[in-house]
Amino acid sequence: MKIILNGKITDISASDSAKGLIEKLGLKGPVAVQINEEIFPFHKLDEVSLKENDTVEIFTMLGGG
Repeated sequence: MKIILNGKITDISASDSAKGLIEKLGLKGPVAVQINEEIFPFHKLDEVSLKENDTVEIFTMLGGG
């Protein structure tokens, strides 16, 4: 199925959860994910299913000063 991931059309498995997508991308926490304008924290991503044409933005956190 197709989603829009960080502004680009991307094919993913229809069974992918948001957490599964993060794992396939090789990202480690902490990340936050916005799906159709709703933000989900990392610890909730395994509860979120992705659907055809979802718009997904992934935000990674960086430390610094």
